[in-house]
Amino acid sequence: FEIKVQDELSAIGKLEYTIDSNDDWIGTIPNDLVYDTLDENFTIKIDTEEDLTKGDHILTIKVSDSVGNTTYKTVDVKVE
Repeated sequence: FEIKVQDELSAIGKLEYTIDSNDDWIGTIPNDLVYDTLDENFTIKIDTEEDLTKGDHILTIKVSDSVGNTTYKTVDVKVE
């Protein structure tokens, strides 16, 4: 998954994701390896053969800016 995150006032501070869970958050870093701007690009790679069984799944993304404001986005994913 390719993700672009933007904030109007503060630098992006953290992006985490989880699959089918609210407890097991996985941290990631921006494609340029540094959290330092108002917009960042991320690539999340999930090995569907090892990490996901066939069927429907929910990918939840949690993004925080540098002052701690947090937002969530969910995406339905179907593995064939």
